[in-house]
Amino acid sequence: PTTTPANGADMATHTLLAPFMHATALPGASRVGARAFAHAAIRTQAHLNATTAALRATQRAAVALLHDAIRAVLKADRTAALEWLGNVLRANAPRARLHYVPRDVADDAFCLNLSHVLLCLVLPVIDGAHHSEQP
Repeated sequence: PTTTPANGADMATHTLLAPFMHATALPGASRVGARAFAHAAIRTQAHLNATTAALRATQRAAVALLHDAIRAVLKADRTAALEWLGNVLRANAPRARLHYVPRDVADDAFCLNLSHVLLCLVLPVIDGAHHSEQP
């Protein structure tokens, strides 16, 4: 990237990978959760548990696809990919504050998916370090 968008919200809407980071079933962020749990009061606990499990499985699959996409970009152009990730993190740093302006940062779905992808990227490093410390 040659220019950095003004804030986290811009990063979450005006960069190449951003649209893929918004998939979610979070309440208020999408209608998926609302549809999945419509009429929850009249559904059985088993049905609600199955719905929750299905949403979690779908979320895991989406994160796996995002992870694969980010890894492919990292392999193609490591410098640009790391620059993008760094810019996203810097632009969304205000989210760490107790009070922040929501319109200036990426939404919850974007940040949740980004966090999952970053964890997937570092797990092999952490696992390798953990195994090397064992006698």
